[in-house]
Amino acid sequence: MRMVVKRVNVDGIYNKCLSGNPKDVITARIVYDYCISPFMVYCNKFGPGEKKDPENEYTNLLFEQGKAHEKQVIESNYPGLKPIKYTSLREGFNVLLEAMAQGVRVVTEMPVFYLPEALAGVVDILEKKRGQNSIFGSYHYVVKEIKLAKNIRREHIHQAAFYNYVLGKIQGYTPLKFYVINRDGEETEQDFNGAELLEMIEDIKEILQGKKVQPTFKACVWPWETYNNEEAIKTRDVSLVTGVGPSYKRRLNARNIHTVEHLAKTRMQQLTAIEGIGEKTATKFHNNSAALASGKHIRLGCCSFPKKKTEMFLDLEGTGEQVQEEGLVAIDYLIGLLVRSNG
Repeated sequence: MRMVVKRVNVDGIYNKCLSGNPKDVITARIVYDYCISPFMVYCNKFGPGEKKDPENEYTNLLFEQGKAHEKQVIESNYPGLKPIKYTSLREGFNVLLEAMAQGVRVVTEMPVFYLPEALAGVVDILEKKRGQNSIFGSYHYVVKEIKLAKNIRREHIHQAAFYNYVLGKIQGYTPLKFYVINRDGEETEQDFNGAELLEMIEDIKEILQGKKVQPTFKACVWPWETYNNEEAIKTRDVSLVTGVGPSYKRRLNARNIHTVEHLAKTRMQQLTAIEGIGEKTATKFHNNSAALASGKHIRLGCCSFPKKKTEMFLDLEGTGEQVQEEGLVAIDYLIGLLVRSNG
């Protein structure tokens, strides 16, 4: 008896994933920005355009290096693989579904959509795996994201997790693992935490609908770095205090401590009662906030350097790692040495 292979209803999957007309579509880049600072998400929707930092050669260089690194990794890991061409994102998504239905081993740089939940993006690599069925057949696909960074950070992991979630909606099975590849080509396996990701997505939706977000000093990057810092200074945000980053800020805000002045007036016993703040950290926060609030230095003690006949001062300037034909290369282009003898 001849076995009949069931035809996958690609049109049905396509129409389901593109149903709905959301006002704001959440992308992996938005998730990435949210991990950097929720204020980035707020600014991208509501921030004054004239306050954005201008493009510069360095940010353009990083973007170009990221694309070059992606290309290198794909060519190295999947030699001979030809990229799939498409003229629009929706056309590309349809082509992707056809490829998945045919069981193509690997697809790269393809758009994905799940508009019933207002989600979309372009994933670096989808690779076919056995061991678990999907709506496409006796196989499924997993996400592999490529990053230029050597050390994979929280924002990279959540960005890849976002793609993993969207992929699950498309293929009817959400993989328990996804993968991130760093600048050295090292591939790390990550566990999928759906609950944490969904909490982030819900908060992003609230921000896009107008939920106010306070800036955290030095938490944002291009193109909202300058505006973020200006707003934090204007509002006297508690993050102006040295050592108060996003994590400590959340804990202080939960105790209704929002500004430099609030922190300066908070008693030491109240600070040490907060989880993760010991006496040493509380003292540092108190001194720094008191100095900022008063506008005066607080002298803690004197530093004494040993008296020597010869003193040497060394300074080095170097580039970040650049993508070259021979791989990622860092260059030290200036070494300065000052020697002082007998004063």
